[in-house]
Amino acid sequence: MGRSEEELEELARRLHAALASAGVDTGPAMEISRIARWAHEAGTDLRRRHRLVRDLDAQRPGFSVSVPDGVFVLLPDRYSDQQARVSGYQAADLFERAAAGDKGALRSLRNYEQYSGNPYFAAGLLARLGAVGVLNVPFGLARLLHVDGERGDTMAKADAADARTAVELLGRALADGTRPLSAGYAGDDFLTALTAAGRSGFPPGNNNPHYFGYQGLGTILGSAGEGVKYSDAFIQVVGRDMLSYARRHDDSTWRAVPDAAGIPSPESSEHYLRGLLLAAGASRQGAQLLLDHTPPGEKSSNLHYLLHDRRRVWAGTDHGTALGAALRAAASGGDDRSGKVFDEIVRVLGADQLKLLKYEAGGLKITDRAAFDELSGLRAAMGDILVGRLDHVATRLYAAEDSGHIARGSREETRLLLAVIADTVTDDAAYTALFKAHVGHLRLWIDDRRRRGHAGEIGLAMGAGSVGRLLALRTETMKALRIQEDKVNASFRTKIDFGLGLVDPTAYLARFGVPAEITGPAGAKVFDEIGRYLVERFGERAEKANTEGHRISDEDRMRDLVNQMLLSSTVAHLRYEQDDVEGWPFAKDGKILPPLSWDRAQAESFYWWCKERDVPFPEAGGTVNEAIERSHDRAVRSFAGAGGER
Repeated sequence: MGRSEEELEELARRLHAALASAGVDTGPAMEISRIARWAHEAGTDLRRRHRLVRDLDAQRPGFSVSVPDGVFVLLPDRYSDQQARVSGYQAADLFERAAAGDKGALRSLRNYEQYSGNPYFAAGLLARLGAVGVLNVPFGLARLLHVDGERGDTMAKADAADARTAVELLGRALADGTRPLSAGYAGDDFLTALTAAGRSGFPPGNNNPHYFGYQGLGTILGSAGEGVKYSDAFIQVVGRDMLSYARRHDDSTWRAVPDAAGIPSPESSEHYLRGLLLAAGASRQGAQLLLDHTPPGEKSSNLHYLLHDRRRVWAGTDHGTALGAALRAAASGGDDRSGKVFDEIVRVLGADQLKLLKYEAGGLKITDRAAFDELSGLRAAMGDILVGRLDHVATRLYAAEDSGHIARGSREETRLLLAVIADTVTDDAAYTALFKAHVGHLRLWIDDRRRRGHAGEIGLAMGAGSVGRLLALRTETMKALRIQEDKVNASFRTKIDFGLGLVDPTAYLARFGVPAEITGPAGAKVFDEIGRYLVERFGERAEKANTEGHRISDEDRMRDLVNQMLLSSTVAHLRYEQDDVEGWPFAKDGKILPPLSWDRAQAESFYWWCKERDVPFPEAGGTVNEAIERSHDRAVRSFAGAGGER
């Protein structure tokens, strides 16, 4: 083609000269010159494509079409995308060689990390490997690394690191290549082929297979790394089938799994569904598609199966940590389906934990500690879920206590919810998140009512009762677990004694750029900052309080906390003139000082100031005090008659 370009350009030059000398229009010559320039540009691209096709032919491409005139290879328009697809074919060859034990090929796969997340690379890789080839990679790498371990190979750690990189690269490519409408989508047939390969024995062609394909897929999914999201189509087709297979093949489901994320061995105790749950947990929709589904022929949902039927299996692995990631994603939203998933979690988990909790005269008892901790890895996720549903939980519990039933169920549902909370608060991180969220939420609720000029006695009772129940359940479960010193609760109690509720969070909210809520991670920073300030300011008072020899009940502390919040919020939103406070001890330069800085005399003077001006003094009323006083008994006595057989 290069010669044709030159000939066209020469023809255009001569024609232009002839037409110009004749004094006629030179347009035809200019058009031929334009065609010559196009031929030059197109020729360069065609020569590049020709080289690429030769390379593709050597790689046995999967994207080709046979027609009467020959074989057409389907290529992306951009050269960089074409090169990415070729690199996918090349990487596939290296994966096959690495799975066969070639360490050099395994190391060479590091050169393809630059293509991680490239859909064209994924398209080439999956087309070349096929579904069986993809699932065979973890098994081959497991054998390679296991041999390293048996031989005491000095390169074992380096090989293991290379294996982790390779499987992560494969996992990201699988996510890209199974995403419909993506440029790298391998097609619906590939998803179907994955389900068939997942149910097949491995190594391929072995009459006595050691593993089945879904075990390899579990390793790939669990190694893909953070930020990798598998499509809804993948979860719906492959994920659901993977879980259905597990449900119907209990005899093989719990075999050892080759774990290419470390130095694997046939004795590995990791469970292959862990990878699926982590993948599903990367998105709310994916998690809901997997969990909120009852397969044909089954009587219970996937959520019930994973949370109840398999809880003793999780006790032997990660104690439900991966399951927690999926539950957190599925139940934390404000949509109806998230609410449905949350309700089922409460029914299933609550029923199991309720059987292990029993209220007696001496307090709350845990009848079987080992069984109670089977899903201990789930508690952090449940803390996050409950934080996200504070209003829902508080309303449900308060309504049940007030009327004996709740809108969507009975008092039994209240007991189930309290059982879930009791289980969750045994985890320090989960309890800390819940306590901070409840306190922050209560303060903001009070501020909102003060701005509007509303008392909100019922809402305040509801919020105070929620915090009271948390304190009660934490205290009782720690006693039941025979944990002598609860440092987390002691820290919260100290902050309340220092005047936690007196601190106006506005300044801290502004400092951290937090909007009108302090229930999330940013809210935790605000809480911690306030806590540090209190400890620094009143550290000596703490030492004195610890030596006075008297104890303050949790109910008294809750009452103090609520009254502190009411006082602080009232002062923050109080409308007054400078002359109104002139000469009063609690004010300076015509402004009321922060209540946290008051001594007893200043606090008493503010009380009398309110009396003189007929301003309601901010303190909890009878409804609130009753809610606080009864929060402990209502929380723990709900377990009376529980503790049945599992």
